[in-house]
Amino acid sequence: MEQEEEVTPFLYYDFMKHVYWQTMLFSLWSPMIYYITDERNRILLIAPMKHHIFSGEIDTLGNVGFCDITDFLYSKELNAAERKECVMLLRDYIGRSFNLSRLNENSQTLTYLQDHVRLKSKCDCVNIHFDQDYDNHIVKMSKSVKQNLRTAYNRLNKNGCIYDFKFFIGAEQIPPSIKKDTKRIYFKRQKECYSRGMSMVAKMIHLFAVKYLRHDNHSLYENTNSANASLYINGKIAAFWAGVVNKHGDRVVIPRLAIDDEYRFYSPGYILLSETMKHLDANRGGVRNVDLCRGTEKYKIDLGGMVYTSLFVEVL
Repeated sequence: MEQEEEVTPFLYYDFMKHVYWQTMLFSLWSPMIYYITDERNRILLIAPMKHHIFSGEIDTLGNVGFCDITDFLYSKELNAAERKECVMLLRDYIGRSFNLSRLNENSQTLTYLQDHVRLKSKCDCVNIHFDQDYDNHIVKMSKSVKQNLRTAYNRLNKNGCIYDFKFFIGAEQIPPSIKKDTKRIYFKRQKECYSRGMSMVAKMIHLFAVKYLRHDNHSLYENTNSANASLYINGKIAAFWAGVVNKHGDRVVIPRLAIDDEYRFYSPGYILLSETMKHLDANRGGVRNVDLCRGTEKYKIDLGGMVYTSLFVEVL
């Protein structure tokens, strides 16, 4: 199904298996994979879900950090009416209200359930699409953004800094040293920015989970479609992103991106994304969507990002 359909990479088996085990081993939820078959026992729909072991609440399995879009998987052979029938059969089978979280606003599933859902919340995400070459994409940017980019590169040159951009697709292609550097800078960022204000015990638990337990330490680094880009300044890592490429090869989703504050003066995030688009354009690999996922930070919009929305609903 993931080969045949336009499915988010967050739903691929190789990604979701890590979410499954994180949920199974390190949460108060129990994974529950629903599926529907026809009379010949062919699977028509797969719904990765989870049950809370105490409250009994039901939600999408992918409603965890660094898994930004979820949904159901459908057989290619089904038409819209048959897909809707499958979804309604699942609703009837569950027999009570349940949640669907992190569905794209254009999700087919939401269309089928439109008379049976209540919106609970939503979250904006950003995707940078560049169908033309890099130069033509940048030309469309505002004067201030183009000036910010020039300033970032000029600061490096003025201070005699040497920068090196590295890009890899495929777990086997990503050098162990790159994996180590990117995980270290990410852990440092979490420690500096997201553990502040926590009690000592809470901080220790948070940092232990970040370093050892979370699925994204594996789902973003261990698969054939894992993608990684990093920016080194004077031989030291200054910024990176880690993500996965879709089966069609036209989109990379990036749920993990971090910079080292020591290099903030050089705007390494801007340079990292600029170099990413340059690389994708020069290599003509087909990737024309740099999906930066959740959050509408200014730098994402500045570089041509367009907002799309993920929805959290209750199915009644």
